[in-house]
Amino acid sequence: EKALYAGIFLVIMGLIISAVWVNIVVMLFIASGSAIYIIVYTMWLKRETPLSIVIGGFAGICALLAGWSTVTTTFSLSSLLFSIFVYLWTIGHFGGLAIKIQDDSERANIPTLSTVYGEKMASKCTALSNMALFPLSIIPYLLGILNEAYLFISLIIGAIVLTANIKLYFSPTAQNAWTVFKLSSPYLAIVYLASVVDILVK
Repeated sequence: EKALYAGIFLVIMGLIISAVWVNIVVMLFIASGSAIYIIVYTMWLKRETPLSIVIGGFAGICALLAGWSTVTTTFSLSSLLFSIFVYLWTIGHFGGLAIKIQDDSERANIPTLSTVYGEKMASKCTALSNMALFPLSIIPYLLGILNEAYLFISLIIGAIVLTANIKLYFSPTAQNAWTVFKLSSPYLAIVYLASVVDILVK
């Protein structure tokens, strides 16, 4: 109950601060992301369908675009590419976790890909979603949006993550899924940091 009140307080404060000191667009993205994650995903879809994260993943896009809109309210190809990236990342990230905690999900009566369709199918779907991130991460360089520094960093970390996901695809086990999950968090952060580094050294 205390966690609920704390969460509500933080969301409300975030909306007020963004509306007063940043801009309305940021506030709308924060509100949308909070509504999608808390109401649509957690309170509704999570206990109804194993595909809940497909909708819940849009909350991640809202978070990214909220950050984007603090700098500019003009949307571009860059914002679209990174939105798609974080969306696919979210599906793979939670997919790896769901496989690892399959027993907990079954006890809590929460349907996931692994509890409904089995560990093998869930592992393959998770791996494919994550593998799609590798070519997607290179597109900003190919389109001239970012440069060699970004490409170098994203290729190295991307190759590590890609290798882990290929292993998961051909050897679908909970342990390999857990490895993929643990790699996914720093992967997202490093790719985003690479874009910042690239701009700073440009």
